Amino acid sequence: MNLNKFNHVMDEYYDLKIKQMSQLTNHDVAVTYHLNTTKGSYVLKRLPSYIQDTETEGNLVKFLYENDIPVAQIIKSNRGTYSFSLNGENYHLQEYIHGDIYDLNCGNEWFKDLSAQNLGKIQDVLSHIPKLKTGIIIENFFTNEQINKAKQSYLNTLRKAKKSNDIMTIQDITNRLEYLKTIRNFTFDYSKFTCTNSHGDYYTSQLIYNDKKIYTIDWTDACHLPASWELIMSFAYTDPKAKSGEIESNSLKRYIDSYSKNFSLNKYDLFNMSYLYFFQLAVSNFYEPYEQLPREYLEIARLTTRQLAWLNTNVDSLASQLV
Repeated sequence: MNLNKFNHVMDEYYDLKIKQMSQLTNHDVAVTYHLNTTKGSYVLKRLPSYIQDTETEGNLVKFLYENDIPVAQIIKSNRGTYSFSLNGENYHLQEYIHGDIYDLNCGNEWFKDLSAQNLGKIQDVLSHIPKLKTGIIIENFFTNEQINKAKQSYLNTLRKAKKSNDIMTIQDITNRLEYLKTIRNFTFDYSKFTCTNSHGDYYTSQLIYNDKKIYTIDWTDACHLPASWELIMSFAYTDPKAKSGEIESNSLKRYIDSYSKNFSLNKYDLFNMSYLYFFQLAVSNFYEPYEQLPREYLEIARLTTRQLAWLNTNVDSLASQLV
Protein backbone atom coordinates (compact mmCIF):
# COMPACT_ATOMS: atom_id res chain seq x y z
CA MET A 1 0.00 0.00 0.00
CA ASN A 2 1.48 3.32 -1.12
CA LEU A 3 -0.47 6.11 0.57
CA ASN A 4 1.12 8.82 -1.56
CA LYS A 5 0.01 7.14 -4.79
CA PHE A 6 -3.53 6.64 -3.51
CA ASN A 7 -3.64 10.24 -2.28
CA HIS A 8 -2.69 11.46 -5.74
CA VAL A 9 -5.44 9.41 -7.37
CA MET A 10 -8.05 10.43 -4.78
CA ASP A 11 -7.22 14.06 -5.34
CA GLU A 12 -7.26 13.70 -9.13
CA TYR A 13 -10.44 11.60 -9.42
CA TYR A 14 -12.50 12.61 -6.38
CA ASP A 15 -11.12 15.92 -5.10
CA LEU A 16 -10.44 14.52 -1.66
CA LYS A 17 -7.39 13.83 0.48
CA ILE A 18 -6.79 10.75 2.61
CA LYS A 19 -6.12 11.51 6.27
CA GLN A 20 -5.91 7.86 7.37
CA MET A 21 -6.04 4.52 5.53
CA SER A 22 -6.45 1.09 7.15
CA GLN A 23 -7.08 -2.37 5.73
CA LEU A 24 -10.49 -3.92 6.38
CA THR A 25 -10.27 -7.27 4.56
CA ASN A 26 -7.70 -9.20 2.57
CA HIS A 27 -9.28 -12.13 0.79
CA ASP A 28 -7.87 -14.19 -2.01
CA VAL A 29 -9.36 -12.12 -4.82
CA ALA A 30 -10.25 -8.73 -3.31
CA VAL A 31 -8.92 -6.29 -0.72
CA THR A 32 -10.80 -3.44 1.00
CA TYR A 33 -9.58 -0.39 2.90
CA HIS A 34 -11.26 2.13 5.16
CA LEU A 35 -10.44 5.70 4.20
CA ASN A 36 -10.80 8.65 6.53
CA THR A 37 -10.73 11.65 4.19
CA THR A 38 -11.34 15.37 4.06
CA LYS A 39 -14.86 14.59 2.84
CA GLY A 40 -15.72 11.81 5.30
CA SER A 41 -15.35 8.03 5.41
CA TYR A 42 -15.23 5.71 2.41
CA VAL A 43 -14.38 2.13 1.51
CA LEU A 44 -11.78 1.56 -1.19
CA LYS A 45 -12.10 -1.83 -2.86
CA ARG A 46 -9.56 -3.50 -5.12
CA LEU A 47 -11.56 -5.45 -7.67
CA PRO A 48 -10.89 -9.11 -8.46
CA SER A 49 -8.74 -9.58 -11.55
CA TYR A 50 -11.48 -11.65 -13.25
CA ILE A 51 -13.80 -8.60 -13.47
CA GLN A 52 -13.62 -7.38 -17.06
CA ASP A 53 -16.19 -4.57 -17.05
CA THR A 54 -15.35 -2.46 -14.02
CA GLU A 55 -18.34 -0.14 -14.57
CA THR A 56 -21.08 -2.81 -14.35
CA GLU A 57 -21.22 -2.93 -10.55
CA GLY A 58 -21.48 0.84 -10.24
CA ASN A 59 -24.38 1.01 -12.67
CA LEU A 60 -26.13 -1.92 -10.96
CA VAL A 61 -25.78 -0.35 -7.50
CA LYS A 62 -27.15 2.94 -8.86
CA PHE A 63 -30.20 1.08 -10.22
CA LEU A 64 -30.77 -0.66 -6.89
CA TYR A 65 -30.48 2.61 -4.97
CA GLU A 66 -33.00 4.27 -7.29
CA ASN A 67 -35.39 1.38 -6.62
CA ASP A 68 -35.26 1.70 -2.83
CA ILE A 69 -32.82 -1.12 -2.10
CA PRO A 70 -30.47 0.04 0.71
CA VAL A 71 -26.93 -0.25 -0.67
CA ALA A 72 -23.48 1.24 -0.22
CA GLN A 73 -23.29 3.50 -3.24
CA ILE A 74 -20.25 3.43 -5.49
CA ILE A 75 -18.90 6.95 -5.97
CA LYS A 76 -18.64 8.26 -9.50
CA SER A 77 -15.35 10.04 -10.18
CA ASN A 78 -15.11 13.54 -11.62
CA ARG A 79 -14.24 11.80 -14.90
CA GLY A 80 -17.65 10.15 -14.95
CA THR A 81 -16.44 6.62 -14.15
CA TYR A 82 -17.17 4.25 -11.28
CA SER A 83 -13.64 2.86 -11.24
CA PHE A 84 -10.02 3.83 -11.59
CA SER A 85 -6.81 1.94 -12.26
CA LEU A 86 -3.56 2.07 -10.31
CA ASN A 87 -0.50 -0.06 -11.03
CA GLY A 88 -2.55 -2.34 -13.27
CA GLU A 89 -5.26 -2.99 -10.67
CA ASN A 90 -8.82 -1.63 -10.65
CA TYR A 91 -10.60 -0.01 -7.72
CA HIS A 92 -14.01 1.30 -6.64
CA LEU A 93 -14.55 4.05 -4.06
CA GLN A 94 -17.68 3.25 -2.08
CA GLU A 95 -19.87 4.88 0.52
CA TYR A 96 -19.01 3.80 4.06
CA ILE A 97 -22.08 2.52 5.91
CA HIS A 98 -22.00 2.72 9.69
CA GLY A 99 -23.77 -0.17 11.39
CA ASP A 100 -23.56 -3.70 12.68
CA ILE A 101 -22.52 -6.86 10.85
CA TYR A 102 -23.75 -10.13 12.33
CA ASP A 103 -21.37 -13.05 12.70
CA LEU A 104 -22.18 -16.36 11.05
CA ASN A 105 -25.26 -18.02 12.57
CA CYS A 106 -25.98 -15.18 14.97
CA GLY A 107 -29.17 -13.79 13.44
CA ASN A 108 -32.14 -13.37 15.77
CA GLU A 109 -35.73 -13.70 14.55
CA TRP A 110 -36.34 -10.10 13.55
CA PHE A 111 -33.03 -9.94 11.69
CA LYS A 112 -33.80 -13.15 9.81
CA ASP A 113 -37.26 -11.82 8.90
CA LEU A 114 -35.80 -8.56 7.65
CA SER A 115 -32.97 -10.30 5.80
CA ALA A 116 -35.39 -12.64 4.01
CA GLN A 117 -37.69 -9.78 3.01
CA ASN A 118 -34.71 -7.81 1.75
CA LEU A 119 -33.49 -10.72 -0.39
CA GLY A 120 -36.96 -11.15 -1.87
CA LYS A 121 -37.16 -7.46 -2.71
CA ILE A 122 -33.69 -7.53 -4.30
CA GLN A 123 -34.65 -10.44 -6.54
CA ASP A 124 -37.96 -8.80 -7.44
CA VAL A 125 -36.28 -5.52 -8.44
CA LEU A 126 -33.50 -7.25 -10.39
CA SER A 127 -35.97 -9.51 -12.21
CA HIS A 128 -36.95 -6.45 -14.29
CA ILE A 129 -33.54 -5.89 -15.88
CA PRO A 130 -31.74 -7.91 -18.57
CA LYS A 131 -30.14 -11.18 -17.50
CA LEU A 132 -26.89 -10.69 -15.62
CA LYS A 133 -23.87 -12.97 -16.04
CA THR A 134 -24.48 -16.57 -15.06
CA GLY A 135 -23.31 -17.77 -11.67
CA ILE A 136 -21.73 -21.12 -10.89
CA ILE A 137 -25.08 -22.93 -10.68
CA ILE A 138 -26.04 -23.51 -14.29
CA GLU A 139 -27.58 -26.49 -16.06
CA ASN A 140 -24.29 -28.36 -16.59
CA PHE A 141 -23.40 -27.86 -12.93
CA PHE A 142 -25.29 -31.08 -12.10
CA THR A 143 -23.03 -33.56 -13.83
CA ASN A 144 -20.72 -36.43 -12.97
CA GLU A 145 -17.93 -34.33 -14.47
CA GLN A 146 -18.55 -31.65 -11.81
CA ILE A 147 -18.53 -34.30 -9.09
CA ASN A 148 -15.29 -35.80 -10.41
CA LYS A 149 -13.64 -32.36 -10.44
CA ALA A 150 -14.68 -31.88 -6.83
CA LYS A 151 -13.25 -35.30 -5.94
CA GLN A 152 -9.90 -34.42 -7.47
CA SER A 153 -9.83 -31.08 -5.65
CA TYR A 154 -10.61 -32.77 -2.34
CA LEU A 155 -7.87 -35.35 -2.89
CA ASN A 156 -5.36 -32.56 -3.53
CA THR A 157 -6.41 -30.81 -0.32
CA LEU A 158 -6.28 -34.09 1.57
CA ARG A 159 -2.64 -34.58 0.55
CA LYS A 160 -1.79 -31.09 1.83
CA ALA A 161 -3.66 -31.66 5.09
CA LYS A 162 -1.89 -34.98 5.70
CA LYS A 163 1.46 -33.33 5.04
CA SER A 164 0.60 -30.70 7.68
CA ASN A 165 -0.89 -33.29 10.05
CA ASP A 166 -4.09 -31.19 10.04
CA ILE A 167 -6.33 -33.76 11.71
CA MET A 168 -9.59 -31.78 11.56
CA THR A 169 -9.29 -30.98 7.87
CA ILE A 170 -8.30 -34.56 7.08
CA GLN A 171 -11.54 -35.75 8.71
CA ASP A 172 -13.63 -33.04 7.02
CA ILE A 173 -12.31 -33.85 3.56
CA THR A 174 -12.67 -37.59 4.14
CA ASN A 175 -16.33 -37.02 5.04
CA ARG A 176 -16.88 -34.76 2.01
CA LEU A 177 -15.58 -37.46 -0.29
CA GLU A 178 -18.29 -39.74 1.08
CA TYR A 179 -21.00 -37.13 0.44
CA LEU A 180 -20.02 -37.04 -3.23
CA LYS A 181 -21.31 -40.61 -3.42
CA THR A 182 -24.72 -39.47 -2.15
CA ILE A 183 -25.20 -36.65 -4.65
CA ARG A 184 -24.45 -38.88 -7.64
CA ASN A 185 -28.04 -40.08 -7.19
CA PHE A 186 -29.54 -36.58 -7.39
CA THR A 187 -31.33 -35.44 -10.56
CA PHE A 188 -32.57 -31.92 -11.33
CA ASP A 189 -34.66 -30.36 -14.08
CA TYR A 190 -32.99 -26.97 -14.32
CA SER A 191 -35.80 -25.57 -16.46
CA LYS A 192 -38.21 -25.95 -13.52
CA PHE A 193 -36.19 -23.78 -11.13
CA THR A 194 -37.19 -20.13 -10.74
CA CYS A 195 -34.03 -18.36 -11.89
CA THR A 196 -33.48 -14.63 -11.50
CA ASN A 197 -30.86 -11.93 -11.15
CA SER A 198 -29.59 -11.69 -7.59
CA HIS A 199 -26.72 -10.66 -5.34
CA GLY A 200 -24.90 -13.95 -5.78
CA ASP A 201 -23.34 -14.08 -2.31
CA TYR A 202 -26.07 -12.90 0.06
CA TYR A 203 -25.13 -13.74 3.64
CA THR A 204 -24.26 -12.06 6.94
CA SER A 205 -20.86 -10.62 5.95
CA GLN A 206 -22.51 -8.69 3.10
CA LEU A 207 -25.24 -7.18 5.27
CA ILE A 208 -24.93 -4.07 7.44
CA TYR A 209 -27.77 -3.33 9.86
CA ASN A 210 -28.37 0.36 10.47
CA ASP A 211 -31.46 2.36 11.46
CA LYS A 212 -33.89 -0.56 10.99
CA LYS A 213 -32.55 -1.21 7.50
CA ILE A 214 -30.28 -3.83 6.02
CA TYR A 215 -27.72 -2.41 3.61
CA THR A 216 -26.41 -4.97 1.14
CA ILE A 217 -22.80 -4.46 0.07
CA ASP A 218 -20.37 -6.05 -2.42
CA TRP A 219 -22.27 -6.59 -5.67
CA THR A 220 -19.22 -7.82 -7.60
CA ASP A 221 -20.65 -11.34 -7.96
CA ALA A 222 -24.22 -10.33 -8.84
CA CYS A 223 -25.50 -12.92 -11.30
CA HIS A 224 -28.39 -14.98 -12.67
CA LEU A 225 -29.08 -18.02 -10.49
CA PRO A 226 -31.77 -20.30 -9.00
CA ALA A 227 -33.52 -18.06 -6.48
CA SER A 228 -34.10 -20.89 -4.03
CA TRP A 229 -30.38 -21.62 -3.68
CA GLU A 230 -29.51 -18.14 -2.45
CA LEU A 231 -32.53 -18.22 -0.15
CA ILE A 232 -31.54 -21.42 1.67
CA MET A 233 -27.84 -20.51 1.65
CA SER A 234 -28.52 -17.15 3.32
CA PHE A 235 -30.69 -18.88 5.94
CA ALA A 236 -28.08 -21.57 6.63
CA TYR A 237 -25.41 -18.92 7.24
CA THR A 238 -27.68 -16.84 9.51
CA ASP A 239 -29.80 -19.17 11.65
CA PRO A 240 -28.19 -19.97 15.06
CA LYS A 241 -29.37 -23.60 15.08
CA ALA A 242 -27.80 -24.17 11.65
CA LYS A 243 -24.39 -23.61 13.26
CA SER A 244 -24.53 -27.20 14.50
CA GLY A 245 -25.45 -28.38 11.01
CA GLU A 246 -29.22 -28.73 11.38
CA ILE A 247 -31.44 -26.91 8.90
CA GLU A 248 -34.53 -26.65 11.09
CA SER A 249 -37.65 -26.85 8.93
CA ASN A 250 -39.98 -24.55 10.89
CA SER A 251 -37.37 -21.77 11.05
CA LEU A 252 -36.63 -22.16 7.35
CA LYS A 253 -40.36 -22.06 6.53
CA ARG A 254 -40.69 -18.80 8.47
CA TYR A 255 -37.71 -17.43 6.50
CA ILE A 256 -39.39 -18.50 3.25
CA ASP A 257 -42.66 -16.85 4.31
CA SER A 258 -40.89 -13.54 4.98
CA TYR A 259 -39.05 -13.77 1.66
CA SER A 260 -42.30 -14.58 -0.18
CA LYS A 261 -43.75 -11.19 0.72
CA ASN A 262 -41.64 -9.84 -2.15
CA PHE A 263 -40.75 -12.78 -4.41
CA SER A 264 -42.42 -16.12 -5.12
CA LEU A 265 -41.09 -19.65 -5.58
CA ASN A 266 -42.86 -22.62 -7.09
CA LYS A 267 -43.33 -26.10 -5.58
CA TYR A 268 -40.37 -27.47 -7.52
CA ASP A 269 -38.13 -24.78 -5.97
CA LEU A 270 -39.38 -25.49 -2.47
CA PHE A 271 -39.03 -29.27 -2.67
CA ASN A 272 -35.64 -29.26 -4.38
CA MET A 273 -33.88 -26.37 -2.60
CA SER A 274 -32.51 -28.73 0.07
CA TYR A 275 -31.09 -31.10 -2.56
CA LEU A 276 -29.74 -28.14 -4.55
CA TYR A 277 -27.99 -26.73 -1.50
CA PHE A 278 -26.62 -30.18 -0.58
CA PHE A 279 -25.24 -30.64 -4.10
CA GLN A 280 -23.62 -27.19 -4.20
CA LEU A 281 -21.97 -27.65 -0.80
CA ALA A 282 -20.74 -31.13 -1.69
CA VAL A 283 -18.95 -30.07 -4.89
CA SER A 284 -17.49 -26.86 -3.42
CA ASN A 285 -14.05 -27.20 -1.87
CA PHE A 286 -14.19 -24.44 0.73
CA TYR A 287 -10.76 -25.48 2.06
CA GLU A 288 -8.78 -23.97 -0.82
CA PRO A 289 -6.45 -22.18 -1.15
CA TYR A 290 -5.35 -24.39 1.75
CA GLU A 291 -2.20 -22.47 2.67
CA GLN A 292 -3.76 -18.97 2.60
CA LEU A 293 -7.38 -19.58 3.61
CA PRO A 294 -8.72 -16.56 5.59
CA ARG A 295 -10.15 -17.31 9.03
CA GLU A 296 -13.66 -16.29 7.92
CA TYR A 297 -13.58 -18.73 5.02
CA LEU A 298 -12.29 -21.54 7.25
CA GLU A 299 -15.28 -20.96 9.53
CA ILE A 300 -17.56 -21.32 6.50
CA ALA A 301 -15.74 -24.47 5.44
CA ARG A 302 -16.25 -26.07 8.87
CA LEU A 303 -19.87 -24.88 9.01
CA THR A 304 -20.79 -26.29 5.63
CA THR A 305 -19.15 -29.63 6.44
CA ARG A 306 -21.38 -29.91 9.53
CA GLN A 307 -24.40 -29.02 7.42
CA LEU A 308 -23.45 -31.64 4.84
CA ALA A 309 -23.30 -34.27 7.58
CA TRP A 310 -26.81 -33.34 8.72
CA LEU A 311 -28.21 -33.15 5.18
CA ASN A 312 -26.71 -36.51 4.31
CA THR A 313 -29.10 -38.06 6.83
CA ASN A 314 -32.03 -35.64 6.76
CA VAL A 315 -32.32 -34.08 3.30
CA ASP A 316 -35.33 -36.19 2.25
CA SER A 317 -37.25 -35.31 5.37
CA LEU A 318 -36.45 -31.60 5.06
CA ALA A 319 -37.50 -31.50 1.42
CA SER A 320 -40.88 -33.08 2.15
CA GLN A 321 -41.58 -30.61 4.96
CA LEU A 322 -41.07 -27.53 2.76
CA VAL A 323 -43.98 -28.21 0.37
